[in-house]
Amino acid sequence: MKFKLQEDGSYTDLDMLPQTPNCYPAGHPKVDKWIAEGNTPDPYVGPSALEVWKQEMAASDALIPRWAEDLYNGLSLEIRDGISAITKNKIVQKKSKRELRPS
Repeated sequence: MKFKLQEDGSYTDLDMLPQTPNCYPAGHPKVDKWIAEGNTPDPYVGPSALEVWKQEMAASDALIPRWAEDLYNGLSLEIRDGISAITKNKIVQKKSKRELRPS
């Protein structure tokens, strides 16, 4: 048995299959006994900056898909003038977010 601390303060048993209920709240007797035996749970490690950025970009794709950005970029200036300011702002925000991609 090996536990890992989660973001919400609960513990996950790493030796159990992920399909089975393997999450225990802090203070659970099973966790307390395991820690009392001298074991140390693995610390919680949050998502990396790149993972967060990817999630944010995927969420922005729901509003303005990448193909719509490419279509906008290929339009002449006269046609772009007919597109709403809200849509233009969303495209600009998405482009600026893409430029901030962490390495």
